Amino acid sequence: MAVPPYLQPFVLTLPEHPRRREGTIEVIDVPNGQHSFDVLDHTDESRAAVERAVRWVGRLNAEGID
Repeated sequence: MAVPPYLQPFVLTLPEHPRRREGTIEVIDVPNGQHSFDVLDHTDESRAAVERAVRWVGRLNAEGID
């Protein structure tokens, strides 16, 4: 997935280390979410975003990526 334009300035501030390792950045967009949506908003959109994030972290752990 390409990095959305509004996140590009942030990506440029990342340390060189992840970019040297050819790391990826995955954006989990929650258009209707507010700050702390993961604990405040009990919606399908919120649950889907949290589940996707948990799967992503699980893949990192399974691959031994730190």
